[in-house]
Amino acid sequence: MTVNGLFYRTLPFEATHLEGSFEGVKVEGGFLCLDGADRGVYTSNPIQVPECDTLLVSWNCYRFGGSVEMLLSYKKPDGSYSGFFSYGLWGTKPASKSRKADEGVMDEDTLTLPCKTDSVIVRAVLTSGEDGSGDPRLVRFGVTHNGKPNFTVDGRVLPDEVLLHVKPRSQMAVPKIGNIICSPTSTAMCMDYKGLSLPTEDVAAQCFDYGARIYGNWLFNVACAGENGFKAHFDIYDVDAARHCLACGTPLAFSIRTEAGQITNAPQAYTHGHLICVTGYKVIDGRLHFAVNDPACSDVNEVSRFYDAAELDSGWKLKAVYVIK
Repeated sequence: MTVNGLFYRTLPFEATHLEGSFEGVKVEGGFLCLDGADRGVYTSNPIQVPECDTLLVSWNCYRFGGSVEMLLSYKKPDGSYSGFFSYGLWGTKPASKSRKADEGVMDEDTLTLPCKTDSVIVRAVLTSGEDGSGDPRLVRFGVTHNGKPNFTVDGRVLPDEVLLHVKPRSQMAVPKIGNIICSPTSTAMCMDYKGLSLPTEDVAAQCFDYGARIYGNWLFNVACAGENGFKAHFDIYDVDAARHCLACGTPLAFSIRTEAGQITNAPQAYTHGHLICVTGYKVIDGRLHFAVNDPACSDVNEVSRFYDAAELDSGWKLKAVYVIK
């Protein structure tokens, strides 16, 4: 498998190149789909990953009335594999499945292990829905880890300045739920820049996690972008990887968590977490700054602003990003 482009700590897998076991599913027309059954299961061969202890699986699919559930098992120190952890049911009412076990903790979208691993097995479960008429189709998935990156970015060869003209949106413009939809608002801005403008409230409805009762499930936001026709994945970046992505013409959604005063020019502290759309970078007064659209600003004319890169990096949760192409 060749890894390139914008996959930094993510290993991508297209449905057309899957290897493993296929029970009630088949690859046809570029998709993994059901093969005459109401339920089918694809299980990958063991996948080698850099040594890590945090794992996420993002996916792009079309539900078409059915559902897709991605699961992961990892190799333990004794060589055996753990039970499977679910990243949630992506169906008519998407729901995460958080749980704590001796083998790991699944917290909505993130699996944290009690040990290091270097091998995983991914499983995709497709179902046709309650009435059996659904036709779910998996396009691709990505395995994200917190280990060694797939490639090295030489920041010295990147452009000195990149400013993408991403139309700003304020999450506060949406009645009733405005204060809790930073994630889908950032997702909507990224999709808008790439050519699809959807109302923020519609994107929020597509991303809602009925299990955790939140709009900020990282993987569901990526799945939403995928279902709207984009090649989207979750990843774990660093400052230079983000600059590389921006220089390639792709804005990013950053997940941050900050205290009061941690980021100069931020409209507020984000002690419970927040998502922003990062649209570029430039040097201001000798310091690198990221251009951002911060949807927490109630005035849309104040959404676009600059944050000091070092300050933003200090509050960048897991260095998590949505990459929507």
